[in-house]
Amino acid sequence: MNRFVMTDVTKPEGVHHCMGCFGCFVKTPGKCVIPDACQEQGTKMAHCDEFIIVSECVYGGYSPDLKIQLDRILPYLHADFAIVDGEMHHAMRYDNDPMVRVYFYRSDITEREKDTAKRLLERNSKNLGFSKWEVNFYNSCDEALKAAGLGEEALV
Repeated sequence: MNRFVMTDVTKPEGVHHCMGCFGCFVKTPGKCVIPDACQEQGTKMAHCDEFIIVSECVYGGYSPDLKIQLDRILPYLHADFAIVDGEMHHAMRYDNDPMVRVYFYRSDITEREKDTAKRLLERNSKNLGFSKWEVNFYNSCDEALKAAGLGEEALV
């Protein structure tokens, strides 16, 4: 199984924010134009069977460090739009539907934050064309990493 893992525990060095330049649509289709460790995120997404996210739960969403990485998978999508269930979304560039598993951690996640996180993942999955997803909550980062099957060696 080909896993694509994003965590806020160990993040790539020198990662830049998505600039919204749409170069990944027009200049280098399917590949981000920013030359850093996240340049190939769209390609990695296109070839994975399982997409794993481990993030601190911040107000029912991803941590800022994770969100920077997640924004960089925009090249996974096509510049064109399509109507999906009566809503406009980017068309899919690739024919891939990985299982998406999110492992949120923090010792004091409220029920309201859990509900927000579930809705966020549902919407993210729809936007990215994923039909199979699950969200999980843990008290600590170590618990989340263990549940995701990630040890320290997997994060290096």
